[in-house]
Amino acid sequence: MLLLFLFVVVLLLQLFYCVHCGEVGKFVWFSDFHYDPYYGTNMSMNYYNKGCNTSTSSVGQFSCDSPLSLIKDAVLSAQGFEPNPDFVVSTGDYSRHGNDEVPHPFRTLGMMLRTVTDFVYEAFPNTTTFHAPSGEAHVEVLPTIGNNDIVPDYFLNVTEKNNTLLNIIAKAFAHTLSPEEEVDMRRGGYLVREVTDTISIISINTIAYSIHHTPQKPDLADPFHQFEWLEEQLKRINASSSPKFAYVVGHIPPSIGSYDKVQYWHDEYLHAYYAIMEKYARVVPAQLYGHLHSDEFRLSVNYNAPPLYIGSSITPIYNNNPNFKVVTYNTSTGALLDATTYYIDISLPKSEQEWKELYTFTTAYNVSDMSNYSLKKILKSIATSGNTSTSFTHFLHNLRAAVPQGNCNEQCVTGWKCVLSSISEAEFKTCKGETPTTTTTTTTT
Repeated sequence: MLLLFLFVVVLLLQLFYCVHCGEVGKFVWFSDFHYDPYYGTNMSMNYYNKGCNTSTSSVGQFSCDSPLSLIKDAVLSAQGFEPNPDFVVSTGDYSRHGNDEVPHPFRTLGMMLRTVTDFVYEAFPNTTTFHAPSGEAHVEVLPTIGNNDIVPDYFLNVTEKNNTLLNIIAKAFAHTLSPEEEVDMRRGGYLVREVTDTISIISINTIAYSIHHTPQKPDLADPFHQFEWLEEQLKRINASSSPKFAYVVGHIPPSIGSYDKVQYWHDEYLHAYYAIMEKYARVVPAQLYGHLHSDEFRLSVNYNAPPLYIGSSITPIYNNNPNFKVVTYNTSTGALLDATTYYIDISLPKSEQEWKELYTFTTAYNVSDMSNYSLKKILKSIATSGNTSTSFTHFLHNLRAAVPQGNCNEQCVTGWKCVLSSISEAEFKTCKGETPTTTTTTTTT
């Protein structure tokens, strides 16, 4: 009798928490387009002075932001690999670095945002928009504001009524937004949209939380009342009579940086956010962010939060090959099942350049899905085997889409292990056996 009872309990738990039960859906994930309309001219974003002003490559070059031809090539390639995704996510930074250095910066900003979203919008004509009038169909483009989608970089006045920059952004995105979404975008740069019968996307504005945010951070516990709004959305989804779930997406990740090892969000905002994520972890299958221009993930040791993935970039400005993902998910639970990354090697001769598969997550890391359990398995492999770990070898290869990262000694491996398992500077330093210090500022991306 006891065995029968245990069997029934296990069966019920499997039905309730099943990751792989239900149908499989797919969505396309872009990040950090960084469209530079001045590419190939003297006004190009010329990082490290690498000749972006004279470049003629249609797929861009290392150290330069993206020409429109690269963005179109990437989007059309994504459409070729996955013609009918359930929706398309873009985790911010549509526009070039150095927006304040171009003529008519506000007008140019609106043009860049609109140009990129227009092209993505038109490339996927068969994806139904749930908020559209009956019979109307177009792509589900889920926009997220990046720190380079405002002028100047990281500037956003959180106390300004009728915010100028948010109005510019909302106007540029307006053709992809419902009236209610446009109101939220103008109010705080955030939005929520139900993209399937089960799944919603909650896009948040991360700029005000950044340690680089200007004007100087006012004494506000909740800029734009966004945390209040976020919790309201998750509370509503959690209380639904039928199973509902939501991906939380943003630009600047609530985590430690892999380049400078600095925490990207102010402490009070970081912990307020993770308290919400932990509270509603049951209905948030994943967090999706960008900003780093590299393919990474995070797993907190102090919060029972959903898995956090960081998408790499279309722009090759920080010496990565352009890339994007097609993500497979469970349509019933929202659980991320797998992701295939596609890239183009721009170091090859033009005749050899083509978009192709870089890797598939479960195959590269020998895991069954993209859950926290799988991330723990990857981290355990790195901690146990160091730079001989197959998982770590794949990670470095995929980090910048097949751009070699050089040798990684024991200290380097430890650094990566601690970065990937930390969302705060305190967690990172504790992992390394150091004394935590207060948040500081450093270089930006």
